[in-house]
Amino acid sequence: MLKINYYYKNNGSQKTIVFLHGWGLSGNSFGGIINNLPSVSILKIDLYGFGKSQMPKNYFDTYEYSYQIFLLLKKLFLL
Repeated sequence: MLKINYYYKNNGSQKTIVFLHGWGLSGNSFGGIINNLPSVSILKIDLYGFGKSQMPKNYFDTYEYSYQIFLLLKKLFLL
C-alpha cells in the first residue's frame, strides 16, 4: 500500500467530516475551514501524488482513488 498523508482530529464527536481536495491541491487547502469547526471530528487527506502523499507508480483512476480512501476510512474505524 502506498503512503498516504492525512490529518485526523477526533473531537469526540460521532460525526466526522472528510475533506478531499481538488486536482493539483492538497489537504492544506482547508486550513481556514477546519479551525472553525470545533464540534466535529476532522479528516483531511492528501490524495496520492499530491501534498505529502506518495506518488503512485501506475496511473490512478477515480476508482483507485476512491478505493484507497475507503481503505483509509476502514483503518481509522470510520466505516
